[in-house]
Amino acid sequence: MTQGALAERNSGTGPVGLVLMFIKKYWVVYALVLPAVLFRFAFTVGPLLRTTWLSFTDKSLQRDGKFIGLENYAYMFKDFYVHDSLDFTVMYTVTATVLQVVLGLGMALLLNQNLKAQWFSRVANLLPWAAAPIVAGIMWRLMFFEGGGVLNDLVLRFDLHSERVMWLSDGKLARMSVIVTTLWKNSPWCALVLLAGLKTIPSELMEAAQVDGASVWERFIYITLPLLTPIILVVFLFRGMGEVGTFDQILGLTRGGPGNATEIISLYAYDRFFQQARYGYGSALVMVLFC
Repeated sequence: MTQGALAERNSGTGPVGLVLMFIKKYWVVYALVLPAVLFRFAFTVGPLLRTTWLSFTDKSLQRDGKFIGLENYAYMFKDFYVHDSLDFTVMYTVTATVLQVVLGLGMALLLNQNLKAQWFSRVANLLPWAAAPIVAGIMWRLMFFEGGGVLNDLVLRFDLHSERVMWLSDGKLARMSVIVTTLWKNSPWCALVLLAGLKTIPSELMEAAQVDGASVWERFIYITLPLLTPIILVVFLFRGMGEVGTFDQILGLTRGGPGNATEIISLYAYDRFFQQARYGYGSALVMVLFC
C-alpha cells in the first residue's frame, strides 16, 4: 500500500471512511426506519418465500405437503381452465389498458380547458377512482342486474331492445361489462396523471404554433402528443400491471362467471387456493402471475 493510500485511509476520506462517517452521522435515522423495514420485510418477503415453497409441494387440506418439484407447474399445461383464464387475462388487460389511456387522455384534455368550476369537474372525475374496487364491482352488478337494473330499465324505456339484456349471463356481454366497469373505475386515474403532464407543456409552444396557423388537431399531433409520450408510456405500464392483478373488482361483479368466461388468472388462483384448499397448486398459479 502506498503512502498516499495510507494517508487517505488514516484521514478517513477514503470510501470506507466516508461510509463509516455517513453511518455515524445518520445512525439515528436508520434506527428509526429499521422497525418499518423489518415490518415490511416480514409481511412482504416472508409470505412470498412461503408461497414459493408451497408451489413446489402438494399441500392441501387433506395433505401435509410433500415436495413434488415442478409437478404443479407441469399440470398447468394440461389444465384447460388455466388456458381460458390466461386468454381472458391477456384480452382483458390489453383492451382495458388501451381504452383507459385513450379515454383518460380525452378526459385530461377536457379538464385542461379554462372552464368555469374546474375544481368541481376535477373532483367529480376522481370519485370513481376513489371508490373501493369491490364496492365498484357490486355497484355495477346492481346496475347490470337483469331483473330490474338501471341499464335494463333504460334499454326498455327508450325501446333500445325488445327484451331485457342478459348483461352478466351471456359470456361475451359479461366480458364487455367487466371492461366497462374497469374503464369507469380506472380511467379517472389515467386522466389525473395525464392532466399533470399537460400542465408541464409550455403554453408558449401552443401560442407560437397558433400564430403560425396550426390547427387544434395539428397542435395536438405535433406538440402535445410527442411531449406527452413518456407519461403515456408510464400510464400504460402502471395500468397494465394493475389490470393483470385485478381481483376484487371482478369478484364483486361476476365472480368469474358465467361459467369461467370472466375468470381472470388471479381469481382462478384464489378459487383453487381458498375455495378448493389446493394450497400447492394455488401457490403455483400465484407465482406464475407474479412472474
